[in-house]
Amino acid sequence: MKRTDPQDKEFCWACGAPARERDHFPMPARFGGGRLFPLCVTCHDLKDRHPIEKWNASNAFLAISGLINRASRDEKIVLMKLIVMVAEANAGQTPVPGHGVEPPGTP
Repeated sequence: MKRTDPQDKEFCWACGAPARERDHFPMPARFGGGRLFPLCVTCHDLKDRHPIEKWNASNAFLAISGLINRASRDEKIVLMKLIVMVAEANAGQTPVPGHGVEPPGTP
């Protein structure tokens, strides 16, 4: 991870706030990733210091629910696998009604 100069006019790739850090994405550096994206400190911390397995299941579902309808078939499959991974890691938590990811047309 490299800090960017505060004078740089870069903005966080995730939220649009001023970026102070850069992160390897989509492949981590330890796996040979070479592309760097600007991130603000908050988004970088959420990405690196808060494992998805520790997220509240309902919050994780809500966070990705907006992606479902815009995703391609392969992207939807990956998202479904991630949802299962989070759900299994959070077994026993009670989901918040209406915050799950329902397929289109589900009442």
